[in-house]
Amino acid sequence: MGGGMPSWRLHWLIADILGYGRDELVERLIDAGPLHDIGISVVKEPYPPYMTEGGARRHKLARNAKQVLQKLASKPHLFYLHHALDDLFERVKSSRLLGIELDPDTVLRGIRIDLHDIRLRILGSMRISFPLPPSNLFENLHKHFKEITNVLSDEAMEKLNKRLEFERRINWSEFVHQVIERMTPRAKKYFNGVSRIYHVEKAISMTETYLLNTTRFYVAVEASKRSRFYDYVAVYGGSLRKFYTNISTLVTEALAQVIMELGLQQEQELMKSLENSWRRMEELIEEAEKLINNAIKNIIINNA
Repeated sequence: MGGGMPSWRLHWLIADILGYGRDELVERLIDAGPLHDIGISVVKEPYPPYMTEGGARRHKLARNAKQVLQKLASKPHLFYLHHALDDLFERVKSSRLLGIELDPDTVLRGIRIDLHDIRLRILGSMRISFPLPPSNLFENLHKHFKEITNVLSDEAMEKLNKRLEFERRINWSEFVHQVIERMTPRAKKYFNGVSRIYHVEKAISMTETYLLNTTRFYVAVEASKRSRFYDYVAVYGGSLRKFYTNISTLVTEALAQVIMELGLQQEQELMKSLENSWRRMEELIEEAEKLINNAIKNIIINNA
């Protein structure tokens, strides 16, 4: 959707600036290993793993991911720097769009939350020990903040322009169609899995809920971006991970901090913009429900 993270070239350049040295293997393991963005992406090992074909595949994926994380645990500076720069890149894009200067203390506070959340995800799902984010990483990021954001700026603007181009030409009805079309293969796998355990009516109901919630999530993210709420949160703090994980949590938690920073007048503008986006989102969800019914019928027919 016009997003995108910084290139490995920028990761290596900034690692050199901070004195950590570049390591292509680290970037490759994080982005191109068994799970993309490993650490943010985790997989719980099924128990027992041998009960189903899907369970066996998940067991193998979890085992491979665990091995990769054990390798990355020996290079915590580079592992956490990778995720910190992905976060910072989003904030640079948003600050350029809004014309607001990034405050290092505010931004690094949000990134610190995100990095600790990543570690908790690893501990909770992968059941392996993993080091804390090194404290001197945040000191180095603060010390070189201006230089780092300047390095990220050109590539951030290039990807921001792609996002704005997407905004100019987006057709929301088509967007909902695309989301459902993209999600239908996953929904088929989901249906196949739950239909082995539950009777067909419940499997259909569960699959419909799965598709609807996923569609609601993607539409909510895009609607939030149109309102610039995403960008205000990025610039004024709050956890970007929470934005992607739970829209409603973000609205209730991060909006208070944004409002405090922006003042009453901009609060009213932001709330009006959000209200319009949310109203449009609900209209799109109604439209999505009709499309999902057809998608569910197709899944049933194709699996009959």
